[in-house]
Amino acid sequence: MLKDASDARNFPIGRYVMVGSYDQQMYGFPPNIRYFEYARVMSVSGRRVVLDRPLRQRHKDDYWETLQDPNSLGVARIYAIDRDDQRLTLRARIKDIEFLADPDKGTPGSKLYGAALEMSFENCVIPHFVPTQARFARVSGGSVLSGELDKLVSMVVFDGTTTRDLYEGTGVDYLLFKNTDATSGYGLAPRQLRAINSTLRGIEYAPLTFKGSWTTQQVDVNGSTFVGAGPVFAEWPPENLVVGQDGVSWDGRRLTLSAISSSDRNKIWARAAWAGAIVYADAVPSPNWGIVTDITGESDSMHFDIDWKAGPGSVTGTQLYVPRLHDVTVRASHTAPGLSWNDTDAGRQITPAASRPFPESYPVDISGF
Repeated sequence: MLKDASDARNFPIGRYVMVGSYDQQMYGFPPNIRYFEYARVMSVSGRRVVLDRPLRQRHKDDYWETLQDPNSLGVARIYAIDRDDQRLTLRARIKDIEFLADPDKGTPGSKLYGAALEMSFENCVIPHFVPTQARFARVSGGSVLSGELDKLVSMVVFDGTTTRDLYEGTGVDYLLFKNTDATSGYGLAPRQLRAINSTLRGIEYAPLTFKGSWTTQQVDVNGSTFVGAGPVFAEWPPENLVVGQDGVSWDGRRLTLSAISSSDRNKIWARAAWAGAIVYADAVPSPNWGIVTDITGESDSMHFDIDWKAGPGSVTGTQLYVPRLHDVTVRASHTAPGLSWNDTDAGRQITPAASRPFPESYPVDISGF
């Protein structure tokens, strides 16, 4: 539903759009919106725009954003992504191409930016791959020497590919390694990561290295091999805040972070938390915990409504934690000699290291997948 019916003229039938909300980075371009989905306009009547598919996320008009940065786009919006002044590539298929770095352009000359509604690279050699602003990006066969998984990407698939040094993915909904030999970079953080029949290598980093201060809601590894030295999972600490410090207050139901536009500590919490996240008090895990049920914002403050489920709850001086991983499962996989399993601090963990269920009375159906 548009707030202004006159905006309907921007969405003729057949136009491709993106619906997006929740500013999770608060700087940079393209904007790092947590919730985004691509669709096509089927009909328009008054303020109502009918799309060709149901929306999966709860987009809201009271998410936080700041007027201090024009790239802060937290409030729910619908964007026209095929316009007269900016054409949209619907499908791109690139096959049997080796991309070479431009020696006259330095580091940027080695980057391949991929932006299309759907794109496929088959049996290609890519020096530095940056998929961005795409519904679907697939690399089949070939190799990717390094890559930054950028923002506003619904799905990235590496199938039968050799990859090295992939990082970021903070704006990627779903990342899949299938029959792929993947060497980790310094940190990935898609909302969902799945590996099937793949080899996950850690040379400089752990085989599974999740970027700190970002939430990855689900990790599922099946039939894969871990190679390297040290622990399988990188040991990023969970994000934490102290009630009564850094503009953090608690009224028994709502956690408020004030002056968020100027506080790095509060920005980190805003990236890590999400509606459905478990919040622990004092330690991770802890018998004193609650669930984030809603996130809203106004001016320079963010509000996190928390339903406290167990324990005494939060008071001034309490340290609150949001784990960087939520749900981790490793099945039918094994580690090469020299690797060790470590606890991920996830809300639920099923690995050879240890199996830990979600806290009792946690409603699993709100976990997001």
